[in-house]
Amino acid sequence: MYAQLVIVRRSNQVKVAALTAAVLVLLGTVIISASASAAVIPRALEASTIASGLAEPMAVAFVPDKRVFIAEKRGVVKVVLPGEAPSARTLFDISDHVATRGDHGLIGITADADFSHNGFLYLLYTRDANPRDTDGPKTARLSRITVGAGAKVESGERVILGTAASSSCQSPGPMLDCLPSDRQSHGIGTVRSSKDGTLWVGIGDGMWAGTLAWSIERALNPAVMSAAILHIDRDGKGLASHPFCVGETNLRASCTKVFAKGLRNPFRFQILSDGRLVAGDVGWNAWEEVNLIKAGHSYGWPCFEGGDPTPGYTGDAACAPYTDANQTRPLFRYAHVGDNGAAIVMGPQLGSGWPAAYRGKAVFSDYVLGNLRALDLAHPDSASTIMSALGGVVDIESTPSGGLAFVDPATAEPAHLDPTQIGLPRGSVWTLTPSGAGQRPWPQPTLSSRGLEIRFRSGTSDADTSASRLTYHWDFGDGKSSADANPIHRYTKAGVFTAKIRVSDGRESGYAVIRVNTGLTAPKVTITTPTSADRSIDGAKVNVSGTATLNGKTLPAGNLSWLVQLHHGSHTHNWTAFYGRTGSFTTAEDHDVDSYYTIVLRATAESGATASKSVNLLPLTRTLTLGTNVSGITVGWGGISQNGPRPTAVGYVSVLSAPSSWTGDGKTWNFVRWSDDVTAATRIVKMPNANTALTAIYVPAGDLG
Repeated sequence: MYAQLVIVRRSNQVKVAALTAAVLVLLGTVIISASASAAVIPRALEASTIASGLAEPMAVAFVPDKRVFIAEKRGVVKVVLPGEAPSARTLFDISDHVATRGDHGLIGITADADFSHNGFLYLLYTRDANPRDTDGPKTARLSRITVGAGAKVESGERVILGTAASSSCQSPGPMLDCLPSDRQSHGIGTVRSSKDGTLWVGIGDGMWAGTLAWSIERALNPAVMSAAILHIDRDGKGLASHPFCVGETNLRASCTKVFAKGLRNPFRFQILSDGRLVAGDVGWNAWEEVNLIKAGHSYGWPCFEGGDPTPGYTGDAACAPYTDANQTRPLFRYAHVGDNGAAIVMGPQLGSGWPAAYRGKAVFSDYVLGNLRALDLAHPDSASTIMSALGGVVDIESTPSGGLAFVDPATAEPAHLDPTQIGLPRGSVWTLTPSGAGQRPWPQPTLSSRGLEIRFRSGTSDADTSASRLTYHWDFGDGKSSADANPIHRYTKAGVFTAKIRVSDGRESGYAVIRVNTGLTAPKVTITTPTSADRSIDGAKVNVSGTATLNGKTLPAGNLSWLVQLHHGSHTHNWTAFYGRTGSFTTAEDHDVDSYYTIVLRATAESGATASKSVNLLPLTRTLTLGTNVSGITVGWGGISQNGPRPTAVGYVSVLSAPSSWTGDGKTWNFVRWSDDVTAATRIVKMPNANTALTAIYVPAGDLG
């Protein structure tokens, strides 16, 4: 047996040729891929599929009896029973009160350390108290269910953290059990259970753009459960050993639950073999961080990013108390490359079954860059690359046998839709393991169809076995089968079928499934608004409308579903999804010209046949010119230092700052005002629908200006 490692991937986000569950209609031929992954597996490793046909899975948990629990973003928990891979059953559904816009959703899942006796399964999600207000601030929750044998739930949801009934808590009091999740990103992420039964929860700053002092205060205030790693008992109370408010004996107080602060987005963290915590903190515009999480430590955000002062924040008086001397620097950091950004995802330590070069090292990936790297935590000077074409990973977990597995959300479809209603393959969970004596075959089937005739291709990866030595077994789902590698099969009737493939190299076998939509007439889809000529404004409402017909008849509104995707640099977020002929969404106010939206309208006929149309919505831009009246002084905008003109999205909101004083050529200059007469050196600016110039005005020290 070799160690495995579990990785959760977003397939359509990276430069890798990662196919989502996409349909390409070309000259009457439909081409479908069953797997979103096109990662190239090194010869020393092997891959296998645990589950497929999932609706945007976000996290995975393993238990000793070999069941696998999977959290889908829409709020559905799936279970893979022993011997049933790659099929997953529905275990529990909380989708009626889970918010799914942007990065919201059911994001974290873990089994209790004593699961074999108590059956506790923990769910970490964004709560939707008001589904009609998809754009408004939300809160987050940690709850648990009790799982019995097989796919049975013994008792339903019990909320243990985030019990406050309010729909938002932007400024929570010290006794309010509320997890702020104001904006559509930087919210909750990971939940873990220690051997002693205590729970660890990660939550980002989750903030809207607002006054600088307020946002700094909430992120660094240990009395607020935000931008933090929390440590609680099974009932959601703080621990007696809490580090920040030592004299507080009421373990319902928020400060007793906070273990570490000043983290922008500790989306994924791990418990190391020695009990320590290591977290990947997703950065803003400059740095990604690996942090060893220590009791009572603060990691500086938003006054520091990557250990450096953050342009746009450090000039604010609210950051004055937070210095390099009292904030903890990251153990390891790496810089963003160009405008593509980055998003670190922390993984576990590799065990004894891995090659010596990686054994004992902690792995991490990057959602944007699509790599998998190993870091020696004792000597964190640099990280070595395990795979450079992994894809967009959003979670990395150890399996019980100690190695790596991948969960691919396949974000091409609306997160809240049941995949059986779409008739297309969806997300998957797959493992990566040292190959030992030989690499296991890994089928990644695709198909092309013309009417009832389907051409299947196995897409099998097996680096150490020639194709002539592999054996195949296809089950087409209609009672027929084939032993060919790439068979052609003609179905006798139109419909939706599930085809299965098993590939063997004589030692091991690999399995996969692919959904087949054959002989069905697809609807004709039309998007009326918006058009490709329209432009979006940050923070503004966008109305959408469209129709679909089949054989000249208009499909009901309930057969139409919308997906809005936000493209940021080289990666993608599912922004929101809804049903009907019309709808609306509000654009983000913190994304600049490197972002745009794709609006997808999909129609599903009663037969299961589907078709879609999409339109890209680019931002309306104007020119923002920044500078100072003294050569050598630069201003901070959007987290980076810059001067000069730049195209900027109308409505974009960010922090503009100028140093309060500057010394150069033996002379000191003091800031006095901006060219629009604003006297605060650090301020929030919303880009107007007009070309704009803002100049920081300085005078020599001692001059009143």
